[in-house]
Amino acid sequence: MASRGSAIAIVASMMAAVFGCASRGGGAPSAAGSAVAATAESSAAASKSGPKVQGAAFNEDADGARLVLSSDQPLLYTAYEPRPDLLVVDLPGSVLSDGFVPPAASGTLVSSLRVDPLVEMGKPLTRLTIGHKEGTHFDVHTVGQGLAVTFDAAPEATAAAGTAAPASSTPAPAPPATLGEKLPSQDSPPRGELAHAAVFDYFARAGKV
Repeated sequence: MASRGSAIAIVASMMAAVFGCASRGGGAPSAAGSAVAATAESSAAASKSGPKVQGAAFNEDADGARLVLSSDQPLLYTAYEPRPDLLVVDLPGSVLSDGFVPPAASGTLVSSLRVDPLVEMGKPLTRLTIGHKEGTHFDVHTVGQGLAVTFDAAPEATAAAGTAAPASSTPAPAPPATLGEKLPSQDSPPRGELAHAAVFDYFARAGKV
């Protein structure tokens, strides 16, 4: 009987050990879940501390194309062109607001427009990727707490518009006289000399001179 009781005690202790391991194993995911939740909360807090892009508008007309972003805080930016027809503008530390809708590109200067929320080195980043006509001049500058990206119209079109010279209202000068022409004053003597010669000839014939 004693041996039987010892066997029962051993089995009971083994079962207790198994249940103990199971209980400890079940507690580990709970701790991991708490860690994930804490990380999410810290990321959310970091996002709230940075600028938030609230909206965007795009427009293109005869003067050029413009993309304007609005934000609740001033935006830092870095702009570069990996290709002659592609502009990338990074907004480090910024996030997109809930319900943000990127505008659609429409026109000849800007062919495509993307606004992507990214995370680099554990920090949020908003990236603008803009496809444009090759050789088009662009400018990036802050507008209040927002940002504006502008593209100028093609310089050749502007130059062509300014090539037409205005019509001159000054009359053309008269052509110079031909070398073979003779002026009347150079061929005939003055009328007073003719009259004096005639009178002198009359008195000479009359014998009075």
